Amino acid sequence: TDDARASCDDDDQCGFERRCVNAECEDPPPTGSCRPDRVIDLPGFGTIDGTTVGGVSTHTGNCRASENAPEIVHRFTVDAATEVCVSTEGSAFDTVAYARSSCAQAFAQSGCNDDSPRGGASSEFSFFAFEGQDFFIFVDGDNASAQRAGEYRLTVTEGPCPQCAVNPDCPPRQVCVEEQCQPTPFEGDVIISEIALRAQAERW
Repeated sequence: TDDARASCDDDDQCGFERRCVNAECEDPPPTGSCRPDRVIDLPGFGTIDGTTVGGVSTHTGNCRASENAPEIVHRFTVDAATEVCVSTEGSAFDTVAYARSSCAQAFAQSGCNDDSPRGGASSEFSFFAFEGQDFFIFVDGDNASAQRAGEYRLTVTEGPCPQCAVNPDCPPRQVCVEEQCQPTPFEGDVIISEIALRAQAERW
């Protein structure tokens, strides 16, 4: 029997956030910001501007409480399995962003971030997307922020999110190469520039 339609006698047999309907386990119907008429379809990688003002407050990410802030949901699909970077840099409020493989299921979260690891109140995280599967990207607001709703900019790009711009952005004994922190190829505490590292890599 398909696990998604497993037989049951009551809701407890179906697992978290699922219910028993006509002796079969079912996912809950989409509600709030996950209602089909409220979900925004993304055409692919790129940038979209919008606002969470006037949105509904029904979901929260597991990295930061955001259930009291309105959120907007975006549906996203890739043609081939790849790592995806989600960023809200350029937004006008303190965002919380997260992605799920099932819109209404909190346990289906694939990634979440409140404040970007590179600093600021925007959000940035990477997750792995599978070919042909819908993913739902939420732009939400921080409950603790005085400004938890407003205009946002959502950028979705292929590949991992940038970790650095210059060497000092990286941990000790690592250098910044093509926006990713990499271990220095030398033992000891030698720090070298991106140009020197690339030149040496070409010689290798």
